Amino acid sequence: MTEARPGASSPRRTAVAPVAVVGGPLQVLFVEDSEDDAALVVRQLRQAGYILNWERVDTAPAMATALRAQVWDLIVCDFSMPQFDAWGALEVLRQSGLDLPFVIVSGTIGEDTAVQAMKGGAHDYLLKGNLTRLPAAVERELREAIVRRERDRVEEELRDRDRRLRLVVEQAPLLLWTTDAELRFTSFEGGASGRADGTDSRPLGMALQAYFQMTVPGSSLVASHRRALGGDSVAYEFNWRALTFQGRAEPLRDQTGRIVGVISVGLDVTERKRAQEKIDRQLQRLGALHTIDMAITGGVELTRALGVVLEQALGGLRVDAADILLLNPHTQELSFAAERGFLTLALRYTRLRLGECYAGRAALERRIIDVPNLVGYPGQLARSPLLPEEQFVAYCAAPLIAKGQVRGVLEVFQRRPAARDNEWLEFLDALAVQAAIAIDNASLFADVQRANVELTLAYDTTLEGWAQALDLRDQATEGHSRRVTEMAVRLGRALGVGEAELVHMRRGALLHDIGKIAIPDHILRKPGSLASDEEQLMRQHPVRAYTLLSPIAYLRPALDIPYCHHEKWDGSGYPRGLRGEQIPLAARIFAIVDVWDALRSDRPYRPAWGRDRALAHIREQAGSHFDPRVVEVFLEIADVFDKLLPSGPTRP
Repeated sequence: MTEARPGASSPRRTAVAPVAVVGGPLQVLFVEDSEDDAALVVRQLRQAGYILNWERVDTAPAMATALRAQVWDLIVCDFSMPQFDAWGALEVLRQSGLDLPFVIVSGTIGEDTAVQAMKGGAHDYLLKGNLTRLPAAVERELREAIVRRERDRVEEELRDRDRRLRLVVEQAPLLLWTTDAELRFTSFEGGASGRADGTDSRPLGMALQAYFQMTVPGSSLVASHRRALGGDSVAYEFNWRALTFQGRAEPLRDQTGRIVGVISVGLDVTERKRAQEKIDRQLQRLGALHTIDMAITGGVELTRALGVVLEQALGGLRVDAADILLLNPHTQELSFAAERGFLTLALRYTRLRLGECYAGRAALERRIIDVPNLVGYPGQLARSPLLPEEQFVAYCAAPLIAKGQVRGVLEVFQRRPAARDNEWLEFLDALAVQAAIAIDNASLFADVQRANVELTLAYDTTLEGWAQALDLRDQATEGHSRRVTEMAVRLGRALGVGEAELVHMRRGALLHDIGKIAIPDHILRKPGSLASDEEQLMRQHPVRAYTLLSPIAYLRPALDIPYCHHEKWDGSGYPRGLRGEQIPLAARIFAIVDVWDALRSDRPYRPAWGRDRALAHIREQAGSHFDPRVVEVFLEIADVFDKLLPSGPTRP
């Protein structure tokens, strides 16, 4: 099934300019019955910097057809649809034989169901109300898909090389010779490739060590032949004319069984050893990239993640030193961030403009700058007075680019000349990509943290506004909410309440009388005693507070005070008649400071009490109205609360 773009007559996906995400625009298949929901996800990804092509399907046949029609980078699936669901989509994907990142986006999925979906083959799940996590989830799934594809490619390459190596072994040139008891050649054959020295001459009568130009008497070849003369079968390996040979020396016997010489077969294994070394390097480098990826996905802070990148660079690239410079997007300057392998502080205080020095050029031109001979061309690196002490002879700089943005530069240094082939440069570029991802993730995490702080501040400011509005409605209690909030937090801290719980206590204290919003003004502002029916209505304000606040998930942990601050230790309180420790601790704490502030403040129906009279009342109510343990701590720090009263500590 294909869909027409809104406002266009042509079917299927939105056409966009190709920008490399995974070798080009991100190809996304939406299994979604709502075009608006799919468009919302598309907009979220585009805001995160992705360029994408997409198609929407909502039935199993349409999904199967889409999977056959083209290659997809990502599947985003609604959990439940009228004709289809995520379980069916996972089955269609399984039957297709494809291994694609599969992300469930739903507005209703529960945690248990999400876990079952992950076990069933889904890679991640997100709630539609929290799509800000989508770009990070997509980035992670794409990165893991790349790692899986790279692993499959390397494994296939290893299998292919193993087949080729077997063929090389079968057709490798052989050296077959015999020697007498003095280790002089009595026969010599060059095997399938002719003579080992490229001629038809045979070194008959020549000493074994002289022909192979071995100057070390204890070489493995000569030593193995001497042991063979003693009756042993000995394996050996030796290097000759830039080739490596492996073979075995066997005793050569005459018809009587007497050892008269040595027979030996040597196989040229040069290519096999080189191939094995290359495979080992590739596996080491793949392991290095995996180590870096684990550090990034494991939430390691940026400095440590960059340290992991540099450590893997030293080992995988076989360089002597490396550093990372970060780009300040505001000043457009590169500055030092991390280093490994330096003997001095030569580049610790680096600050470069874009285009300045090799690193600045790499960032500006977005390409690797390779300087194989620093001795003759130090460039602006010579500006560091300590650099000569490092004795670097070669240098390379790679830009760190994530989502099209330059994040910094990776620099590597060598103290000895070394050949740098395309494989080496590709690994350097892969390390630079991983470093850029680490920096981008750290930046994204910092942005999310900042947004969370700003959102929390906005919430708390709103709560303070509500509390102030309640105080303004009842002018007799103006400032009451602010004061009792501060008192409750201080008393809670003195009782050992954790900081996380104090946050909820503060919010609950601010909103402790929010239920009075439902109380008519003629009752709320009545200067005299309340009638029985008025008293009953007033006693409903904790219930009204619960009804008002409980639907708000953010405020549910703060409900203890608004709902229970009129409960009493002996069970005579309201609205539920809770007793003793049935009353939440936050409400027991708040009950004391609420009464204290009320007694010490003027009210229309009575003047403020003096300090001693109020303290005596608190003591008397311990065990009936108040928790005795909380009263004990309150009395120890009562002087602190005097300072928060409207007239300060000098109040009579």
